Amino acid sequence: MTCKYTRKTNNGCRNEGGMEKDIQKAALGSLNSVASKHNIPYATLYRHVKSGSAEKKLVRFRTVFNKVQENQLVEYLQTMDTLFYGLTRDEFKKFAFDFAAKNGIPHPL
Repeated sequence: MTCKYTRKTNNGCRNEGGMEKDIQKAALGSLNSVASKHNIPYATLYRHVKSGSAEKKLVRFRTVFNKVQENQLVEYLQTMDTLFYGLTRDEFKKFAFDFAAKNGIPHPL
């Protein structure tokens, strides 16, 4: 499978449907054989089998907002920009923090 972006390696360029099949095979059989046969790191396959989900995650970071909330923030930022009231990076981070707090969204701080 080819990646959407130009990359030096193809690590992380797996389609979701293929990973679902690999998870099912690994749950029934051996993790080692599936991982080596499909060139998937063992730890990655183990994590997906354990969670039961093939969803890609950023390992170190958790997302706070879902796509709808993220789009709301982007629309707000673009609206402010068209009104010639651009926000600095720090102002926007504070706004995003306040947005999460007011809407009761759990966040890391």
